[in-house]
Amino acid sequence: MTWVLVLGLAALVFAAMVFLGRLPRTGWEVTGAALLFGLAGYALQGHPGEPGAPTELWKTRPSPMPPC
Repeated sequence: MTWVLVLGLAALVFAAMVFLGRLPRTGWEVTGAALLFGLAGYALQGHPGEPGAPTELWKTRPSPMPPC
């Protein structure tokens, strides 16, 4: 069901680029293709369930820079 939200967000971004950004009609196809290409890449390689930062690694390894 998340894909409905993602496609809705992509449509909202496209509409904002067209109306607020005044994207010319000649650029609509390439802009839509770029948005869909990005969504396909995320669907292929994205892992939303994984944590964003390795917190355990930072707790065990000392900082390379001394504090100021």
